[in-house]
Amino acid sequence: MLARLARPWMAGSCFFLAFGLASGQTGPQAVISLTGTGELPAGSIENNELVLLDSSGGSRCFLNDQTLAFYLGDLNGDGLFDLPGNLDALELVPQSIGSPLTAGMHFSLVSDQAGLLDGDVLRFDPDLAGVGVYVVYSEALLVGAVDANDGNIDVDGIAFQPDGSLLFSLAEDESTGPNQLVVEDDAVWKLPAGSTTASVLYSAAEIDLLVENALGQAVSIGDVKALEWEQGELLFTVQSPSSDDATIFSSAGGGSVWNGLAESSFGFTNAVEADALALYSGAPLPLADLDPPRAQEGDPVQVLLSGLTPGQPYLLVAAYAPIKGGSGLSLNGFGVLAMDQTDPLFLLGLRNAPALMGVADPAGQGIYLDVAPVRGGLGYDLVLQAVELPSHSISNPVVLEVNQ
Repeated sequence: MLARLARPWMAGSCFFLAFGLASGQTGPQAVISLTGTGELPAGSIENNELVLLDSSGGSRCFLNDQTLAFYLGDLNGDGLFDLPGNLDALELVPQSIGSPLTAGMHFSLVSDQAGLLDGDVLRFDPDLAGVGVYVVYSEALLVGAVDANDGNIDVDGIAFQPDGSLLFSLAEDESTGPNQLVVEDDAVWKLPAGSTTASVLYSAAEIDLLVENALGQAVSIGDVKALEWEQGELLFTVQSPSSDDATIFSSAGGGSVWNGLAESSFGFTNAVEADALALYSGAPLPLADLDPPRAQEGDPVQVLLSGLTPGQPYLLVAAYAPIKGGSGLSLNGFGVLAMDQTDPLFLLGLRNAPALMGVADPAGQGIYLDVAPVRGGLGYDLVLQAVELPSHSISNPVVLEVNQ
């Protein structure tokens, strides 16, 4: 069993101090993905991980690559969870308690990956066996919807309107229709629900004007990288200028910065660019990170926790039997216990709960350190989550792949 270790620590990718982000924050919040690695003073975020921002300008990891790989599944059939490529479009459909947060996650990829195309709009399905993702809008459907003359497109921004219409942007200029009309990559398309024909909702010139009004200066914006729709406003990010290519712009008032979420307030120590955007209305969930995510039995491992309520107790739970869709136990935060409640290791952990309990430090952090359990040299998976006891809020699941 893993045992709690009380000592200072520092971790790697997607685990770091929260900057100005209150544990109970429930105001306007945005989730973004980056085109490259983002550096915060206490850690890094990779381009296939998600960052939570809020109206106070704080930044912290929202979902890490370990959890996204767990829900993506084994794409190439090698027996290991596959890391999704760079996410360049994102939408989070709110889920009821009892469903994993990832069940509402729609996305697209920068490049093709194991049969998934860069023009597909995908959705996680935790109940699918093996590969836990399916195609919601195929690249072929969207090629036909925009009448792309070259027969292929790359989606790099998505959003849904309340009536089910899909808004999307493209990574390249496209020659369309019999007249070969070129629609630029900083235009925004709309595909009504049930329709097979899309039209331009915002032209490149209109997007240019929105950004110029928001910044109060003439700019050259390049590609529209990410989209969201909120109460009649179009929210989006653009490729340039570099000082604001992670800033969240809004169509409100003829062009503005949405809720003060400008790139300069995010706390990154390097230049970053946002290529995916979604809104999140819940409280920040506790985040679990595993170091390393793969090990041999007997190797040391750490479970690193952040986003906890300072001074509140929490419990680490573990099992050999993951259940991506959830065990039936509904909790706040990530939403589900992603493991079998009858698993012997899970039950053993409950009987030895005092050894797996901790109290979050003033920064809302915790750590467990032990070794990967020895099971006779066989390969196995070990799923772990943390539960904050007063709030019944559960972290994202992380999976240790052992002897694999």
